[in-house]
Amino acid sequence: MEPPVWQHTAKASSGTDRRREDQPATRRHHLTERIIVCGHLSAADLSWLASHESPTVIDLRTPPEDALGGLSFAQARRLAVDLGIAYHNVPIAPAMTSRDGIAEVRGILNATAGCVLLHCTDGARAGALALIHLGCDVGRSLGECYTRAAELPVPAPVEFWVGYILDEPHRGRL
Repeated sequence: MEPPVWQHTAKASSGTDRRREDQPATRRHHLTERIIVCGHLSAADLSWLASHESPTVIDLRTPPEDALGGLSFAQARRLAVDLGIAYHNVPIAPAMTSRDGIAEVRGILNATAGCVLLHCTDGARAGALALIHLGCDVGRSLGECYTRAAELPVPAPVEFWVGYILDEPHRGRL
């Protein structure tokens, strides 16, 4: 029997399995009641999301990641639209150096009242961006963000999201 897709995705983007050993492989992780993060997106993920009020997908993958598994950009967009889900592709490279992209994701999260599923290749960027939103826009403390980060199946790059939250000019602003 083949391991779940989630396990494949963590290896595909970084060459190593970045899933925490103490966490089971899972498709989706609820960071908050309305913010969910995951790795590769599947048709089942979109069907599940469609059952929520005002659903939105934020796809963080870059063009080279389109071929690494899961639904392609075109497939994800088409199925999301067919299911009544708002779909946004905001490509942010694994190094996460795009401040404009980060601002765009924060803007979508702040403007969306419904359930939002952020995804990338393995879930690490999605987790980091969700943590930035919690710390900068929702007003969660750094300690609360660390607690949420510890629950993620794939570790979000701590040096990135903590630094961004502590960078006072970005706190609470778009």
